Amino acid sequence: MKISTLNLNVELRPGAIQNHCHEFWQLDYYSGIKDRVTAVSDNRHLCLDATCALLLPPYCSHKIVYPSPCTVSSVKFTPDYSPDFKDVKLEAQIIDLADYGDLIKMIFYDDIIEDTTCRQIREHSLSILVLRFLQYSRRRQDNCLPDDRLNESLKYMKQHVNANLKLDDLAQSSGMSINHYIRCFKRVLGMTPMRYMRKLVIRKAAEMLNYADLSLAEIARQLGFPDQHCFSRAFRRETSLPPGTFRRIQREPFQESLKR
Repeated sequence: MKISTLNLNVELRPGAIQNHCHEFWQLDYYSGIKDRVTAVSDNRHLCLDATCALLLPPYCSHKIVYPSPCTVSSVKFTPDYSPDFKDVKLEAQIIDLADYGDLIKMIFYDDIIEDTTCRQIREHSLSILVLRFLQYSRRRQDNCLPDDRLNESLKYMKQHVNANLKLDDLAQSSGMSINHYIRCFKRVLGMTPMRYMRKLVIRKAAEMLNYADLSLAEIARQLGFPDQHCFSRAFRRETSLPPGTFRRIQREPFQESLKR
């Protein structure tokens, strides 16, 4: 593992990076986002907010659009990984902070003096992140279901993001029995259906905190939580931040840009 370039907290004006590719890996994390950043790669549109990062493998053609001022931390690197993964198809991937937040913090932590030890910590964290990404890509490549039942369930979940959804509802959307549905879901996505649903709910909550002027109580109600306390507890468990603090941190850079 070797880091070639590391840039922390670079302020960006509205604009776009035109379609291109490169021979190295790249990890980007955007913050202070008022309007979502969009990465376009292989006809896929990946929407980025402060709850995720973007991992770009080598020779992956991509375009980045950021319609409002934001801040980006970025690292370009060359990993060492096993030949076992040489046949894995690599594509741009959203890295969810709910799962990899600790690694992202170690990679982009800026309150330290840069030295050999610091660089080794960053490179070790990147090695773990890439290995997990490759394992996930291999699992998804090897275990794709021969029919669209799981895809139908995923579509149903994204159309009905709500903390009240039950496992019975999700299994029914796939047409499978509950036990078979759980086994297939875990084999392909590496987590249980309810865990995946919780991640969707918290990501939706993060979008509402950032882009909608709704009270925490109203967001909790719209997402199906019994009350604001339950919502705050679930949000903090996934992001390590209370929702009010998350909203303030995300909006501060944008408010500062308006004063300039």
